[in-house]
This record gives sequence, structure tokens and C-alpha cells, in this order.
Amino acid sequence: MKPPAFESHQAFLRRIQPLTDRHVLRRNGPKAFHLYRQVEAIVRTANLDFLAAILLPLYALAGRPARDPIPLLRSLMVMCHCGESSITQWVYRLAREPILAQLCGIDRLPGVATYYDLFRRIGVTPRTHSVVMRALQRPKGCKKGKKAPPRHPGCVDRILRRLRRHPPRPPFSVWQSILAHIVGQSAQHGLLGPQIRCAVAVDGSPLPSGGNGRGHRVCGCKQQDPCTHPYRRYTDPGARIGWDSYRNRPFYGRHLSAVIATEGGHDLPVYLRLFQGNRHDSVAGAVAFVEAEQLYPQGFARLVADSAFDARPIYSYLDERGTDAVIDLHERDVDTDPRPRRRFPRADRRPRQRRGNDRRPLAVREGIRLDSHGRARCRAGHLMIPRGSSHHGHYTQWRCPLLDHPELECAHPCFYRTHAASLARDPRLQTRIRRGTPEWEAAMDTRTAAERAFSHLKLALGLERGRHRSDGSWIAHTVLAAIAMHLQAWAGVLAPAFAGASTD
Repeated sequence: MKPPAFESHQAFLRRIQPLTDRHVLRRNGPKAFHLYRQVEAIVRTANLDFLAAILLPLYALAGRPARDPIPLLRSLMVMCHCGESSITQWVYRLAREPILAQLCGIDRLPGVATYYDLFRRIGVTPRTHSVVMRALQRPKGCKKGKKAPPRHPGCVDRILRRLRRHPPRPPFSVWQSILAHIVGQSAQHGLLGPQIRCAVAVDGSPLPSGGNGRGHRVCGCKQQDPCTHPYRRYTDPGARIGWDSYRNRPFYGRHLSAVIATEGGHDLPVYLRLFQGNRHDSVAGAVAFVEAEQLYPQGFARLVADSAFDARPIYSYLDERGTDAVIDLHERDVDTDPRPRRRFPRADRRPRQRRGNDRRPLAVREGIRLDSHGRARCRAGHLMIPRGSSHHGHYTQWRCPLLDHPELECAHPCFYRTHAASLARDPRLQTRIRRGTPEWEAAMDTRTAAERAFSHLKLALGLERGRHRSDGSWIAHTVLAAIAMHLQAWAGVLAPAFAGASTD
């Protein structure tokens, strides 16, 4: 097909000018009138002229002229705003309410296949064939109210080291580039925060598939008889069985990892990534964050996440990028015992006598350790006095607390009271924003932006009712819902929609 004749946004606004009459919008009742006014505000503020440069290389040089895809994509964004999740039902609604099709710029009502042909041209295949594979098993070690444990310890470090050597390319590049242009316009409007490098929150949410998680039998066993064959047929090859820690139950589907802007007051999605349902949050979040940095070279100022991202390689990677890490500590790694550990040497022995055999740092030999807030404590459990840090921040120096507080009772005083004990910097405990400070608490409170964004995407924009069975349909639906959320913020109709959405 030849490239279509793209209609500019100004020509589209002149064409829908007669539809702005209140008498025309009131034909289907006051409830529909409120919806039509919102749709009118969205399509007026949504300048989609940049889509012509993205979609033009997808067409050939021969054949008949194609249909303009911009009104089709505009209608799909309006479909998400209306809460519809099925393209078939949306085509029926356009036939029942022609005013919606006219507001989207559609002159001739398209068929269902027209939308799916557009999806295939953009680069996704909405339909996939069923496959025969081993029966899927439920994840092991999942507890009520807890995250699923990682199956391969140390996998985050290996993945990040590989991503440093080979920078990834975001999948479904056309959809991601469209979302990146929308995010860039939102940044120009000031909806992502006042800074160029915005603060983001990374979190994941389950997307249940429309297929059967138990599969179908491929053997000759009867339905009433138990089957021990290891292979079954699944209609959704990309879905896996994962654990939903919010609802405390397993699910069959995909894991949606999202990067959400926490500043600006709109909680807008910046990057979306689909994984298999059994993927751990730390792995999915790390990959999604690295891929988002490929789309936005300026990077991000701050990363806010829950305890599932509490891995030392993630802290080290964020330090290299100059990103502040605001990540909650995992309960299995929090040391709340103020008593000294037995593995440290006695403090009454001179360290110089053991220097030949024990070449550990002086702070380790003195029994100094870091608590869960990144503060140094001596063997007796008292807080050490900070004495400064190195120029590059590789280590921090401390002094004995008895120097300023001689009234303290200490059974094991430090050998060098006036000597600065150097302690290697732990990026997990000694973050750029110190744990326990008011600034840390204020930054941690913004983590709920991801929950509000997921709630709005699933409930108000119909993502939870999708029930698709292929990666192509899911990525198209998620990106369109995210773009619709940006358009709602542009038109000023996002705040009332947030008020009716519950946190998930």
C-alpha cells in the first residue's frame, strides 16, 4: 500500500468545529453529554501530527493509497478513555453513537479487521497459535502477603552486568517511540515535574490472560480420569503462572512493569514493559528501568521502589547513573539487633599486633557496623560520631562516641578513641538520601504513585478487562491506555477520573 494522505491537526479541528454545538452533543442525554465534552477536550488538545513521521516508513511505495491511520489511533485512545476493552464492542458502539466516530475524525466506519491490520503494520501480531509444552507449575515458596522469592539468586547482578556491556533495545519499538513522543510533550507541559530529569517509581502488576492456565489435554485420557502426561496445549504461549501478592493467589498471565513519574501531580506512565507472569519484580524492574534509560538519555533523578528491588547491584547501578535510590529494605536483611556480633575481634587487643595476619579494615576489626538506617554503631551499640567522608565518597570516617558523651556506659571502648575509623561505603545502607530523614520519608510517600497509576489503567481505562492472549494485543492495549492517560492530563479530565479509581 502507498502511504496515506495524513490530515494535519489544524485541518481536523476545522472539520469537527460544527460538532462543538451543545445541542448536537445533548442528543443522547446528559450523561452522554458529559462524556462527549471530555472526548472533545481530549481530541482538541491531542496533537498527533508526529505520528506521520513514525508511520510513514511502514508503508510501501506501490499499491493503492492506504487509509489514514491517525483517526484510527485517535479512536483507540478514546476507546480507552471510555473504558472499552474490546475492539469489536468499540466498533459496535461507534455504529450506535456516530458522534463519537465524528469526534475522532472518522468519516467511514472501520471494521474490526481494519484495526488489527493496523496493529500488524505497526509491528505486532495480535493472534498467536496454541503450543504444546510441559504443564505449568505454580510458584513455590509463596506466602500470604509476601512477594514470590527469586528462583535464581544473584541473577540481578548478572543481568545488569550484561546490560552494561550490551545496551538493550526496547521491544515493540514503534509503540515505545509513540509513547516516548507523548511523554516528551507532557514534559514540555510541565506534567512530569519541574526538573528535566524526573523522579520515577518502578513497580509491577499482574495482567491475567484470557487463556486457561491448566491447559488442554493432548493425550487420549478421558476427562473424568486423572492424567499423568507432562505435556498440555496452551492457547496463550507467552503467559506463565505467577504469584499475586496483593490478592494472595496465583494467576496465569503476564507481569506488567511500569516506570511512573512521581512528580507533577498526575502519576503518568513513562515506560511500560511486559514480562512473563513468573518473572520476579527485581528482574523485571531492573530491565524495564535500563530500557527506559535508552529512550530517555537524560536519565532519571530518583528511583522509588518497594522492598522487592532491595538488591545491592541495583544500588550500585543507580550510583553509576547519578540516580538517588529510595528503596525500602527487605525484612530478611534488616538487622534490628543492637548487640555486637560475635564474629568481630575483641576491642581490648591491639590491632597492630594482628595486622600481619588480619588485613581487614580497622573499623571491621574494631567491631563497627552499620544499622538499617546506614548509621555506624560501635561494639556496645552506641552511635558513632561522623568525622567526614572521602572526596569520592568511597569511605566514611567515624569517632568513638565517648569523646563527646563521656557519661555513656561502655563495656568495650574503642582502642583508638581519637583515631578516625574508616568504613567502606555501603550503597545499600548509605544512600544519597539518608534513610530515616524527613526527605527520605517524603520521597518514600511518592511510591503510591505507581499504585494509583495501575489502578487508573486497569479500572478506569479498561486494561484489566482486556483478557488478551498474545503479547501484541497486550502491548497495544497497555500503550494506548498509557497515552489516553496522558491525553486526559492534557485536557484536564484526569483528576476527576482519579477520584473514582481505587488503589490496587
